Amino acid sequence: MLGLRKNDVVEKTSMKISILRNPAIPPLAWCCTIQRGSEDIRVECGESVEAGEDFFFEGAWAGKFAEGGFLDNTCCGTGGHLSESGLVLTPPDHILDRLFLFAETDTVTVSNSLAMLLARTGGELISRRADYPVLYGNIRHGLQNARTPLPLKHGRHIEAWAWYHMHIGPDLEISQKEKDRHKDLPDYTAYVSHLSDQVGQVFANACDPARRRQYSPLGTISSGYDSTAISVIALDHGCTEAITFGKTRAKLGKPSEDDSGAKAAQSLGLSVTKYDRLGYRSQKGYPEIETLGAGAEMSSARDQISGRVFLTGYMGDTMWDREPKAQSDNIYWPVIAGHNFTELRLAADFVHFCVPFICCRQQADIIAISQSEEMAPWRLNNDYDRPIARRVAEERNIPRGSFGIRKRATGVFFREEGLAATMTPQSYEDYARFRLIQTGVPLWRARLTDSWIKLARFANSAFGKATVKINKATGMQLRPPALSATPGISSEGAVLFQWAVSHLILRYPPPDT
Repeated sequence: MLGLRKNDVVEKTSMKISILRNPAIPPLAWCCTIQRGSEDIRVECGESVEAGEDFFFEGAWAGKFAEGGFLDNTCCGTGGHLSESGLVLTPPDHILDRLFLFAETDTVTVSNSLAMLLARTGGELISRRADYPVLYGNIRHGLQNARTPLPLKHGRHIEAWAWYHMHIGPDLEISQKEKDRHKDLPDYTAYVSHLSDQVGQVFANACDPARRRQYSPLGTISSGYDSTAISVIALDHGCTEAITFGKTRAKLGKPSEDDSGAKAAQSLGLSVTKYDRLGYRSQKGYPEIETLGAGAEMSSARDQISGRVFLTGYMGDTMWDREPKAQSDNIYWPVIAGHNFTELRLAADFVHFCVPFICCRQQADIIAISQSEEMAPWRLNNDYDRPIARRVAEERNIPRGSFGIRKRATGVFFREEGLAATMTPQSYEDYARFRLIQTGVPLWRARLTDSWIKLARFANSAFGKATVKINKATGMQLRPPALSATPGISSEGAVLFQWAVSHLILRYPPPDT
């Protein structure tokens, strides 16, 4: 039976799962409710969620579909499985999608969608609170923030739950369980072979004909290291198609650059579709709500991403850099990205496979490989040096000068580019009305605040770079001065999070409507 691993024999709990499909909600969304004194676990879900007597799951994992095992193997999705002692729920094996938990005295509700959880529990975000994006991204500081409270009105709160399994017993006791993903990684060959094996298994699982919904692979490729290396690995398992973004964002004093990865793609024989990073601005409606108000560049490729195992290189900077800024087996990531398009994924119906997160709790082992003698021919010994990714690419005859030259960025950041330039006109107009009602702050004051924040961040960056140079030259341990650059309720984007969620909740009508 799907859900149990082959040859597993357990004495099942008396709890049981009741599936209620709701075709009106996003196809990969689900919400489960457990009540004290009831053996029935009610799971409302969209049309693409896999389900059986003892499990429900959306996404894919590294293992045979018929044997289950999504709790025990590389997991690209979310779901739950009955154990001998209760219900075990799992977030994916990365920190970009999460589970959302709301616990009351006699009821526990969990969903893979923040908006769906709020819709089903009646929870409300606090209007005049500007730190929701910060709280939502706290997981980047490590697994000590795997359970981050998000405050609601009336003293209530929910938990954003990452990485760990969540165990819920019949008495509604909630506990976390570690994921055992350790793999011996003595050298480059062992590590890359493991990556390749996991990619192949996930692809096979995702297209299994026994599934309700099959997914075919789609890569990303740029002029950087991570996506290029992943494209090589994925190509060996039948991924011959990728998307790319043509131009980077312009920076102060620097024009846009080409970041398409076309040269590397041509070397691999990949079919590549190029998108404009701001192409979503021509869409109708409010595409930014699916990224919680932030830049929605992935929405530009929404139609092509739908129905795919979508490979990304998030976390590659921390796992594959020769000397990463963050060195921790606790999944510490200095600048998190890709963590805000869960609702896009649930609605567009695709599997998000972040390859660099494989063995992410063994960062020390992977850094040791990057710094080993065998990797010397692939080290550049500069500030942008990822020898593992370079070796993967160059051993497939991708020319050295066609990728990994310098760090570029295609992400959309409204604090650098401005809300009016990064939102659709319809979204910006709707948000402007919402922001004024919620904060009462005039637009001119908001823009003045944002100008100060932008200046402070620029100054802090300059101070930091100058201090590093002085310390290297003199051996001193000076600390750079820092200007306050935290956006408050008076900033223009202060309540983007609340605006997005207010629209997203409307996507989750109850099943009887």
